[in-house]
Amino acid sequence: MLSLFSWVPLACCVQAVASAAGTAGGSRWKPHPQTRVCEEKYSPSCFGELENNVTLILSEAVIAMGWASNAILATPRGGDTLDINARVMSPKTVDNITDEGGLSVIYIDTNNLSRKYKEITSAGGHVGGSGARVNLMYYDTLGTGYVAFRGGAVICNTTEAKQEYWAAGWDAFYPNGSATPYYSLIKFQPDWMEIVSTGRFDIQSGRADWAPPSLERVDGKWRVEVPVAPSPPPAPPAPPAPPSAEKWQCSQCLHVYDPATDDPQHRKFEDLPDTWECPVCGAPKSAYRQIKFEDGSDGWAHADETPKTAGRSP
Repeated sequence: MLSLFSWVPLACCVQAVASAAGTAGGSRWKPHPQTRVCEEKYSPSCFGELENNVTLILSEAVIAMGWASNAILATPRGGDTLDINARVMSPKTVDNITDEGGLSVIYIDTNNLSRKYKEITSAGGHVGGSGARVNLMYYDTLGTGYVAFRGGAVICNTTEAKQEYWAAGWDAFYPNGSATPYYSLIKFQPDWMEIVSTGRFDIQSGRADWAPPSLERVDGKWRVEVPVAPSPPPAPPAPPAPPSAEKWQCSQCLHVYDPATDDPQHRKFEDLPDTWECPVCGAPKSAYRQIKFEDGSDGWAHADETPKTAGRSP
């Protein structure tokens, strides 16, 4: 099915994040033209302890799911094979997150004559069944990330299917709405999820085995299974080039060679090519002599001159 996932109202999502942050929190907000960004990204005064607040991770997952537009549903083919089939779906928008119990159900429409309907019902997902094990993944291309779920899927009874019908996203496929004879509803109940969002929320692994941050649902609440890794600190600036122990002065203009400013590669004077020229007067490298400073350090001057003080007129 190629209909697009209805965009989650972002104001509601941001409100949910802010609400979650008021009690416990943390945020890895990345600037986006349509989101309100925490002014102090890493400050506890902004959202509290930051990395593994379950409520906030769920809230950020909901935002990423909204931006993903579509989701891919994978179901077991069944029979004597372990093959799976996958297709693009348009899940109903999920409820805003208020605590660790959120994201308990995701509804997905289907045609009861379709292959996925048959695969789910044959794997235990018929009405009243224990549920078929399926996967659902939202791919947020602009945010460079995804939200992936494992869980059980069942076909809803008629009452629930009509109650949860999503007119905003599904009317184009069911001419009579929830009364369309072939309309059915999949109730997906996730019990495990993983999330990566490097471009939108800076949620990432940071582990040697690349295992992404993941949560599992136990007794009706999500808990962290693989923690979110904090963003690496910015690299320290490169140290300045050490001062040369030997000073060389142009015998024509008295320019003193400085590797930090006179050579892009910061080479010592001795390592400069013979074609190198004085950056001030254009004299060849051979015009330079070691010099003697006022501090008494040894040096050399031009053969027909007395030693000069660096950087000063004779």
